[in-house]
Amino acid sequence: MFRPEELVGQDPEKLIKMTKRGQTMMMFATVSGDPTRRETEEITQIWWAALKNALYDVTKYVYFSVMRSIYLEIN
Repeated sequence: MFRPEELVGQDPEKLIKMTKRGQTMMMFATVSGDPTRRETEEITQIWWAALKNALYDVTKYVYFSVMRSIYLEIN
């Protein structure tokens, strides 16, 4: 049985690893303001590099129509 009260104070990253083990995880990011395509690409590249440096194996997809990026991690 799932008991949310048992999750209080737990490490969020550990919880994700336990619940999503072996599954693909998607992270969404939206660039605020009114950036150009080039600015969006530069900003999302910085986010991608930060995730890679944190040892996440991610692939970046940018949707310029809504200035949103998706970072896909495959376990």
